[in-house]
Amino acid sequence: SRLGFPQIPEVSDELPHITVVLPTWNEEKVIAAKLDDIASQDYPEELIEVIIIDAASNDKTLHIVREWLSDRNLIGNPRFRIIEEPERNGKSASINKSFQEARPESEVLMMSDVDCRLGEGTLGRVARWFTDTSIGAVTGRQILLNSVQSLQVGHEGRYRDFYSSLRIAESHLDSTPIFHGECAAYRRAAIVDHRIIENSNADDSQMAVAARRSGFRAIYDPKITFFEMAPPDNEASRIQKVRRAQGLVRHFWRNKSMVLDDSFGSFRKVMALELSLHIVLPILVLLGFLTGLVHIGLV
Repeated sequence: SRLGFPQIPEVSDELPHITVVLPTWNEEKVIAAKLDDIASQDYPEELIEVIIIDAASNDKTLHIVREWLSDRNLIGNPRFRIIEEPERNGKSASINKSFQEARPESEVLMMSDVDCRLGEGTLGRVARWFTDTSIGAVTGRQILLNSVQSLQVGHEGRYRDFYSSLRIAESHLDSTPIFHGECAAYRRAAIVDHRIIENSNADDSQMAVAARRSGFRAIYDPKITFFEMAPPDNEASRIQKVRRAQGLVRHFWRNKSMVLDDSFGSFRKVMALELSLHIVLPILVLLGFLTGLVHIGLV
């Protein structure tokens, strides 16, 4: 059945406790600005915990974090925690560890990349979504800061706008299985029995589908915004897209059984569409290309 897009409460007297996780590895150029970004959000201090989890950086990342905390008399403040990992095991491992070690009262677990900036009021809007007990996961809309830098970046912006429209449509129908890790939040109760599959990528989307498996909705809200730079050239864009595509292919293949499971209602249609876009259609295109080559060879 068609659920329609849920309505966000405009105000709430019972905002949830939130843990915001910032995974870092050699982020000395951007970490201070990211901490400023989080600190500038208008959200009750007693309801937020920030975890900086560092994957064995060999630059000044942690020095800058501690300096930032010291300048604001926040050393030892339980709202800010540093977790130092002895070796670099990847972002997914860092997220798993941080979500597991978040303070018990945190009802919402959120991840955010250090090279993106959250739009004004993001934390408040994210939190209000979770006052709706049907919502298990929320993500937002990316805005490219360098959208007019080059033709390549312009194409990237239009490409992402198209997929944003798709995410909105999926959220209207039921849920979206693709999230943005730059700004992704999850109800703790919705993912408590799930861990990100490490070294598989698409950790943000893995948790979105986990929330849907737990009976909650995973939605894309275009009014939740975050800002970042698009890859500046074709090579950087190609590397990013290949890595992301590999993760999503694995993601949808692992969850292919949901397409035939009546218990997921309209979400089956969403998964069928995404399975077709990410797995079936690429195979058909490849087969068509190979058939064409064979035909040319036989002429």
